Amino acid sequence: MLGVAVFLPLLNGCGTSANEDKIIDIDKEFNIQLWEKLEETGGNLQLIVSTIQNQSCSVTRIDMSSNRIDSKLTVTIKSLIYPQICSGVSQPAFDTLTIGNMAKGEYSLNINLKDVVLNSGILTVDEKKFKVSMANQDGISVTTPELMRVPSGTIWGYVSFENGQDSKLLKFMDNLNKIAAPVTVPNGNYGHFVVGTSKIDIKSSFTTKKPNVRQIFHTLTKSTVDLENLITEYRNQGLDIRILTYSGKVF
Repeated sequence: MLGVAVFLPLLNGCGTSANEDKIIDIDKEFNIQLWEKLEETGGNLQLIVSTIQNQSCSVTRIDMSSNRIDSKLTVTIKSLIYPQICSGVSQPAFDTLTIGNMAKGEYSLNINLKDVVLNSGILTVDEKKFKVSMANQDGISVTTPELMRVPSGTIWGYVSFENGQDSKLLKFMDNLNKIAAPVTVPNGNYGHFVVGTSKIDIKSSFTTKKPNVRQIFHTLTKSTVDLENLITEYRNQGLDIRILTYSGKVF
């Protein structure tokens, strides 16, 4: 439910008008996160929207839409969609809105709640990042105002191995370096991973029972077919491997 509390204090003797004294207090109800959906044709902009407060049903969804005309983008959060059967598990409602492939440039951005609460801002798109600058955030909180874009060719993930499999790991890494090269990218939040000054935090989960884990962060110099063949070869030799790619493929 979208809540708006409006307070109209009594006029005092200072000559202040009612309009100047009006105070509008709008509770934060939704978090909005920028996200890049990775595909073969390039990254598509998405908005991940969630309620700040827990909802009583765990599969509650969010009804929302977007409309793009030339350089104006309007996003409308309409209502919550409750399931017919409630699980009874309390957690925030969560949903994803796909905006699509955005050409480089600056866009007028409106993020509105039921076309009643209006928020205006600017969306800037270039080859390196998406950036949102909001003039106001009534009822919403944009939690990632800047999202770095995953560079073409980038791959990331993990390889795990048993004690005593060090030589096998070294052979895998040697062969990986024949089709990919270590990469350095600017620090920032890329959504799928975060690059800091001292480490790379990969957001994708990795489950393994093997005691040793090595992180992978490279750029492909050959094809994803070569990568898939390499992963298959060393999985068959006992390594646990999970690698994600700039094109949205997961091996």
